[in-house]
Amino acid sequence: TQNDERAFYWYQKAANANLASAQYNLGLFYLRGIGTQPNQALAKEWLARTQANGFGPAKKALGEM
Repeated sequence: TQNDERAFYWYQKAANANLASAQYNLGLFYLRGIGTQPNQALAKEWLARTQANGFGPAKKALGEM
């Protein structure tokens, strides 16, 4: 939907600014295909960045991939 695409856009901007929670959400959006086409490689990349930034939930999400 349009709201999902808008959320994806803003998460992407914030993730590129190195905001760990946005990186995490962007990874989940890629993983689940919310607001964009599913892309497991990009999901893994963003979740790995998030984990490197110390955002705890990313480890669990990566482990479930």
